[in-house]
Parts: sequence; structure tokens; C-alpha cells
Amino acid sequence: MKKIFISAAMVLFISSICFAQGDEMQLAVSKAQAAATQDSANWGKTVSGLRCKIQTDKKVYKVGDEIVLTLTWQNITDKEVKLYYRQDQIPYQMLSFRRQDGTVPLGRLIMIEKAQAQYPVISPEGTYSLNLKGKLIKETLKEPWIIKHQKESGNLILKFDGQLLGEFPILLAKPDNFYVSFYYTMPADSYLASKDANIWTGEVQSGEISFEVKER
Repeated sequence: MKKIFISAAMVLFISSICFAQGDEMQLAVSKAQAAATQDSANWGKTVSGLRCKIQTDKKVYKVGDEIVLTLTWQNITDKEVKLYYRQDQIPYQMLSFRRQDGTVPLGRLIMIEKAQAQYPVISPEGTYSLNLKGKLIKETLKEPWIIKHQKESGNLILKFDGQLLGEFPILLAKPDNFYVSFYYTMPADSYLASKDANIWTGEVQSGEISFEVKER
């Protein structure tokens, strides 16, 4: 009887280990499925073989934190695709922000004549990513209309790194939940498209993602 009791205890012990491992495996599968679902949701609709998505490096930030926005294009055709953009186009022609209440953060609209054009080429079924690094800080800017706006709404800004991108802060105003998406457009009747048949033409949009900024 004693030997039978020990054997039964061992069976119960082994069974509990198996169940625990099974729970861990199920949790890992669930997390992987959730990540895959989120990644799928980030991708926008495919247009002429191209699609895009946007990601942040975290979901929750505090004032003073660094932030990274990653813009990704994916070529799902069997031919090379060429893109075109300028850095001064990114903040206000390619990114779209909104707050929890639906209002849109303002920004500084200027053209930089010396902004260098970029022509990345994406291989068949390949991707191209652009990392926009910045910092979530409170800073009062110099333009009179911006000073007035910041006095009324708050002086939280998203200031991008770099001499050029640093000229295009996003006026977030105050800590909140923010939503951002990414657009890329190249008209078929544009001068660039008429001169280079490899330039992709059309308009694509990423899925919308969210992040939260809190007071430190």
C-alpha cells in the first residue's frame, strides 16, 4: 500500500508540472497571437503592392522621456519599388496626430530648401524602415502665435532629434492619450513619376496606433 501511495503522489506531482508547463505554453501562444494581431492591425491597406505601418517603442511615456516612432513600408510585389521623401515633409505631410478628444496638435509649418531628398529602393517582398527619435518635453517656443497657443493650451511638445527635424516640433500641449498614423503619397502625374518609372505612385496609410503621455 505504501508503494502505491508514493506512486500516486508522483503521478500527481508530474501531472501538476505538465499542467503548469501547458499553462505557460498556452500563455506564450496567446502573447504571440496578440502580438501578431497587433502587428496586423498596424498595417494599412495595400495599394499597388505597397503598404505601411507605424510603431512606437513604448505604450506609456512620462514627460522628459525619449520616444521612437518607426515608419515601415513593405513591398509585397515581385519587383523593386522606389520611394521618395524629404525630411521636412515627414512631421506634417506624413504623420497625423490627434488627441483623445479628437483635436489635432498644431505645429510649425516651414519649408527647408536644403532638405535632402531620399530615394530608398525596396527589394521584392522587402521592407524599408525609418526611425524618428525625439523627446517629450515642456518647452515654450519663440514664435508669437505659438507662445499664445502654448499659454492657452500647454507647452508639452514632441521635439525630434536632428538639426532639420528639430525645427518641426509637434505641439502636444499637455499629457494625454495620443493617436498617430502615417501617410505616404506620390501622385501619378507628378514630375518625379514622369521622369522615373520605378517611382511608386499612389497613396497608402498605416493603421492608427496610440500612446499615452503622463506627468513625471
